Amino acid sequence: MDIAKIVNSQITNLEKLKKILFYLVTGILLSSLLLLYLYNNSNYGLFPLILFTVLIIVIVSAISLTLEYFHIVREIRYNELLLQSLMEDKTYV
Repeated sequence: MDIAKIVNSQITNLEKLKKILFYLVTGILLSSLLLLYLYNNSNYGLFPLILFTVLIIVIVSAISLTLEYFHIVREIRYNELLLQSLMEDKTYV
């Protein structure tokens, strides 16, 4: 694996992060729409619905961001070790 592949893997990590942020924002907007719909059809009031919606958003985003964070960190550490071994090899430098 050469340095170009390492750079490409970093670019794919950024693309994954962009996708996660897109889905996170989309989920928040859809949850807000669901909140407005449920508020019009409920007898409980707005506060429990807001609390429920925020709880769903926080749990789902925390799980997805945690999983993706560990995946990105694992790949970055692997790429750093690979780059260090390539530099120590002296045949690629």
